[in-house]
Amino acid sequence: QQTALNPLVGGRTPMLGTPPPSTPGTSSSAPAAVESAQVSLEYLKNVMMRFLDAKTYQEKKALVPVLASVLCLTPEESVRAMASVEQSGSVENVGLSLFENLGTQVGFKLV
Repeated sequence: QQTALNPLVGGRTPMLGTPPPSTPGTSSSAPAAVESAQVSLEYLKNVMMRFLDAKTYQEKKALVPVLASVLCLTPEESVRAMASVEQSGSVENVGLSLFENLGTQVGFKLV
């Protein structure tokens, strides 16, 4: 079973899509699989909320590998995700966001 470092509680949590642990010689039960899926979904929710609530570029950037692991992204998808976060933190986009926010406050909309 694969596990991912849980940045929210400092422990390890089963990754989404991995089978629940089973004892050798026995098969895992349906309730154990449901419980594992619920734990994985809760972990994914917590990581996503932490990402969305991140106040700094560095916080978001640090969570990209965690999200990549939880979502089982391919190496190419991980690179795309990191590039997207890096672009959103660029000076150009930060400046545009600032002007959009200022415009909204005074009733203007940028095209």
